[in-house]
Amino acid sequence: MRVGEGKVSGRHPLFGQILLKQSKITVEQLDEALEKQASTRKYIGELLVEMGAIEPGDIEKALEIQRNYYPEDGGP
Repeated sequence: MRVGEGKVSGRHPLFGQILLKQSKITVEQLDEALEKQASTRKYIGELLVEMGAIEPGDIEKALEIQRNYYPEDGGP
């Protein structure tokens, strides 16, 4: 199984999973970014922008969706 194939589950989805669900990226693009992240220590969003897969504005939209999964106090 490729890493990007996981499902959005639990109380909050992972950043890359949100972009997959929005059809902003492909599983292959997410897998490539995750592989690069292991050696570069950069954020997935930053890597996907560098790869030309998303625009910087897509990062903010995905983070807003992710934040909405947390309760009012901001914690998981």
